[in-house]
Amino acid sequence: MQRKKETVTVQDNLEVAPEALQAVVASSKKLTAGDKEGYGKIDTADLLNIMISQFLLERDFSRWVSDIANYPEISA
Repeated sequence: MQRKKETVTVQDNLEVAPEALQAVVASSKKLTAGDKEGYGKIDTADLLNIMISQFLLERDFSRWVSDIANYPEISA
């Protein structure tokens, strides 16, 4: 069972590889039976949100961002 952790929702634009998005779409089709037009009941954007959030939690994003060495060079 996954432990619950306090989180906040942040909306942003993310760059993902097309094949990652294609995999989420394909998996969402397998997870749900489509309606008569073939459309699934899972919103792909919502599923992608859940997948990315789970990935960040499991990989301890909080610890990773605490290390200044992981930050890109930012020009002022």
